[in-house]
Amino acid sequence: MSIDSSVIQGTVMLAPEGRLDSQTTPGFANLLNNALSSGNSRIVLDLSRVNYMTSEGLRSILRATKDAKATQKTFVICGATGVVREVLDISGFCRMITMVATLDEAMKI
Repeated sequence: MSIDSSVIQGTVMLAPEGRLDSQTTPGFANLLNNALSSGNSRIVLDLSRVNYMTSEGLRSILRATKDAKATQKTFVICGATGVVREVLDISGFCRMITMVATLDEAMKI
């Protein structure tokens, strides 16, 4: 898995590519933690290039969501499609996390 990371106008952008599974989630979770502990007030997670997600990936996203709320930061997911979107829907995450279709929409929140 590779993860593109950048900061645009006070927003940390994370865009992983590939699979969020037991081997890749620890590094992914570390980047999420770093984003949340940065001085930036928003984190956008672009899942458009993620094609598979296990429960470990879901847990790291849930933890980031809780940490963002606790620190009054905005956390938005965009681009989830296919099986990744289905996993987020079935798990109920779509009701707990701000999710939008596109990066442009995420940047407006």
